[in-house]
Amino acid sequence: MIQALKDENVWVRSIAAESLGKLNDTRAFDPLTQSLNDEEEDSQVRWSAAYALGKLGDHKAIDPLIQASKDEDKSVQEASNEALGKLGYSLKSS
Repeated sequence: MIQALKDENVWVRSIAAESLGKLNDTRAFDPLTQSLNDEEEDSQVRWSAAYALGKLGDHKAIDPLIQASKDEDKSVQEASNEALGKLGYSLKSS
């Protein structure tokens, strides 16, 4: 599934990211973070990566998610904020 994050098809990458979160596979943390922070990546993939990082529950994701909460795409911002909430972090409290 991690390999699928590099697929040429945007939908394959997006579904792979979302699935990795559902599988709760911590080996996916770094690849998901890379997808989230890649400004050239499709916004749907960045959204899925934010979602997945929230599902993984690793507090190391807080900094990348804070950065993604400033993404140009509103849906990525919202997914990042929701993921931060799952990690017990609120941007309003920072």
